[in-house]
Amino acid sequence: MWYNPLVWLFGHFIRQNHEYLADEMVLRNTTNPGAYKAVLINQIFGGEVIRLGHMFSYSLNKKRFAMMTLQTSHTIKKLKFLWVIPGVIIIALACSELDEQYAETDASASAEMTIPEREDGMIYVIDGKIHEVHEKVIHEVLQPEAIQSIHVFKGQQALERYGNLGKNGVIEIVTKSKDFGERLTTYHKNNQGNIPSEPQTDSEGRAVFMVVEQMPEFPGGQQELMNYLATSIVYPEQAIKEGIQGRVYIQFIINTEGRTEQAKILRGVHPLLDNEALRVVQEMPTWQPGKQKGRAVSVSYTVPINFKLQDE
Repeated sequence: MWYNPLVWLFGHFIRQNHEYLADEMVLRNTTNPGAYKAVLINQIFGGEVIRLGHMFSYSLNKKRFAMMTLQTSHTIKKLKFLWVIPGVIIIALACSELDEQYAETDASASAEMTIPEREDGMIYVIDGKIHEVHEKVIHEVLQPEAIQSIHVFKGQQALERYGNLGKNGVIEIVTKSKDFGERLTTYHKNNQGNIPSEPQTDSEGRAVFMVVEQMPEFPGGQQELMNYLATSIVYPEQAIKEGIQGRVYIQFIINTEGRTEQAKILRGVHPLLDNEALRVVQEMPTWQPGKQKGRAVSVSYTVPINFKLQDE
C-alpha cells in the first residue's frame, strides 16, 4: 500500500510511538534520567556528551523530552484512541484484493522456480503465448535461472484470465529474457527426431491417424469450411482495441462420428485470439469422418485461422 498517503502517516506515528515506549522503559530502569537525556542530546547534535554506544536510527526531537515529563493517562482516556483500529482495518481492506487461491496460484516466491507438474487438460502460457509442448521439452528448454515467475491459475480465476482455454487450469510462465519461442525453435533444430512424443488417441481410446485413404470432409467441402470460419469468428473487442492480429494454427481430431474433439493450439498469437479460434472449432458441425480400408477412423486435422484487422 505504498501509494496510500494514510499508510505513510500511520507508519510515521508507529515509529514515533516505538521511541516513546523505549524512553518509558529506560526511565523505569534508571536512577539517572539526566544521563539518558544527555545521550539523546548527544545523538541530536552529533557531539559526545557522555561516552556510551547507541543505536538510535530514528530522528529525535523535543517531543521525546516532553513525553518523558507527561503523567500516565487514565485508562478510560486511553480508550478514546480505539477508534483508530477500525480505521486501519478499513484502509487495509480498501487497498487490497482478496485472492482466495493465492496459496495455490502463486509459485513465484519459490527460490528454485520449479515448474509444477501439469494436470490433465492444463495448458502452458509461456511469455504470453500458449504452447502445447511435451513437459520433458519444457524442463530441458527452461532452466530455473531463466525463469522470472511462475503462476498456476485454477477454477474461476483461470476462466476470468483465459476464458474457456483455462477451464482445466493454466500454468503461466514468464522468462527473464522473454525468448522462449526462440529457445524452443533452437531446441527442435538440435534435437530433431529425438523429441519425445505421446501416442495420440481419441476420447474413446482409439488410435488417431494422420493420413488415411479417405480424409474427413467438412459439409459442402473445403470452400464451405472457409465460409464457416469467416462467418463464425467474432473478433474479440479487446484484441481490436490493442491491435492484435495474426494467424492461429489449430489441431483437432475428427472422430469416427465426425465430431471435433481435443482441439489445441499448435501456434498461437494471443490468448484472446487463440480462445476464439478454439471456440469456433469446437462448435463446428459434424464432418464426414475419414475412412481407412472402408471403415471410419479418427483423424488428426490442422486448420489455420487468420485474424486480420481492416485498415482504416
